[in-house]
Amino acid sequence: MSDPASADAGAEADAATLGGLSDDERSRLRSAGRARTWEEGEILFRRGEDSDALFLLEDGRVALTRTIDGGADAVLEPGAAFGIEALVLTSHRRASTAQALMRCRCRVIDQATIDALLMEQPWLVLRVLRHLATRLLRAESERVERLQLRIEELERLLGEHEDDDTAALDDMPLRANTDRVTGLYNQRYFDDAVQSFVKDPDPPDLALLHLHIELPEHLPDEDDTARSALQRVARTMTDSIRKTDLPFYLGHRIFGLLLLNISDADARQRAEALRVRLVLGGSAAATADGPPPVVSVSGTAMRTDDTVDSLIGRSRSLLQRARRSGQGRPAWG
Repeated sequence: MSDPASADAGAEADAATLGGLSDDERSRLRSAGRARTWEEGEILFRRGEDSDALFLLEDGRVALTRTIDGGADAVLEPGAAFGIEALVLTSHRRASTAQALMRCRCRVIDQATIDALLMEQPWLVLRVLRHLATRLLRAESERVERLQLRIEELERLLGEHEDDDTAALDDMPLRANTDRVTGLYNQRYFDDAVQSFVKDPDPPDLALLHLHIELPEHLPDEDDTARSALQRVARTMTDSIRKTDLPFYLGHRIFGLLLLNISDADARQRAEALRVRLVLGGSAAATADGPPPVVSVSGTAMRTDDTVDSLIGRSRSLLQRARRSGQGRPAWG
């Protein structure tokens, strides 16, 4: 015999077995009711009706439905007691609809008989109530446990989303300051960095390099050929610099590099070494169908009287000179 409320914990409030009672107690309870039969599909009672009787299922199967859509919350087998609100409450509304799934027979104990049992055999009613209370508490505990597991699962999912959102928020400044093609810092971050160093009352020894890569003008940066060349330049730059140096892609095939805490002479040497590595090294930025592109390099050390415009302007002017000379050597000033 199956547990009548195993399908849904909510149905425990409407039904239970009487397996916890002795044979004599079950017999006494059945004898207090009148036998009645329902055919398949018939309604024993409806949700919202007065709870005026207790039902003991002796034969057949009954569906208890608490929801409006008609899906059964519990299917009761012989031995089940349902409509148990009548045992403890008067003028109480049915919480479920009971419908016969096949021809079924029940013992129906009306409210007057229940009241009489309370007077004549209170110990029997007490035993039934204790048994039902135990089952209800167990069902409630299981329901709470399921709810707790569901809450924990939701908290885990929310936590994952929160972690994702937090990571996304943490990454926002990085994404906003990074060029999407090369992965280097972009023009926006370049402007902010140069301004912060120029305005620093005690700035580090600093040199600014500009690099230009000759690629066909008709190719946008997002073109596969141009993208590949630009990305190889970016990798070569990041492989060649110190952790304190800041590499940038400024658009229009122009790269920038801030060398921090470096002398003028050392900055010149590093500029030439970087140019040679870009053109001749194993990671040179060659296009897929041609020789390595021409690399023009310029550089200048920051002066005490420099403004943002003067520092950047001087390096960009030197870059134009390097491009016009066509000699490939860095233009320094």
